[in-house]
Amino acid sequence: MSLFLQEIARLAILGSVVTLNLNRIDQIRSTMDAQTVLAVLPGHGPHQRLRVALVRGANGRRMIELREQHYAEGIGWFDQRTLSLDPRQFKQLRAILGAKESAWEDAAVLPMTIPFPAPAERAPRRVASGE
Repeated sequence: MSLFLQEIARLAILGSVVTLNLNRIDQIRSTMDAQTVLAVLPGHGPHQRLRVALVRGANGRRMIELREQHYAEGIGWFDQRTLSLDPRQFKQLRAILGAKESAWEDAAVLPMTIPFPAPAERAPRRVASGE
């Protein structure tokens, strides 16, 4: 399994639902004019997702494309924003994620405690002069 697919598998272990296209990247034809979807990761809400695809850049080089997509009734899935990584950037990102693997393991969902202020200290009551 490629390192990229291992990273996706690690995300799945952390509780994300992952749909993978397991075609090997090196077997993709050089005449590819469409994108090859590598994974679709769930987003923060029910109508959000992250689509990971292999595409050809304007210069003909392969690039990894991350597309944040939202779903709207009557429209379907649409791109909210896109980030393209060239091979050098992808290798650097993969190295960073691998180096920080222990941080992902420690990132279990912990309950959040919201600190509330302590009761205000009351100043001692002063006796009015007429009492």
